[in-house]
Amino acid sequence: MAQRDSVMKADFHTVWADESDDAASLAWVRDFYRDVYRDTGGVPVPDRISDGSYINYPDVDLADPAWNTSGVPWHTLYYKPEFPGTPSTTRTTTPGSNG
Repeated sequence: MAQRDSVMKADFHTVWADESDDAASLAWVRDFYRDVYRDTGGVPVPDRISDGSYINYPDVDLADPAWNTSGVPWHTLYYKPEFPGTPSTTRTTTPGSNG
């Protein structure tokens, strides 16, 4: 699972009071996030520096090619290579599970 080998966890937030600031506030945090991970296509690709994304911080932008230009699919950012095997593992270890 991604993020388990990380030495720290980063979580990006922005808040605003006026609805008219929605677009500007979201653009700011998205641009900042993309700049932090600019060397890996705007997302925390598992490598020697980052260990992917934390599943409890869901981020729809990881599946959006406009924000994730890494070529790495969202599920690899959260689960690394383990994602494809998850349903069959559940099916074989949990009796009665629909997997």
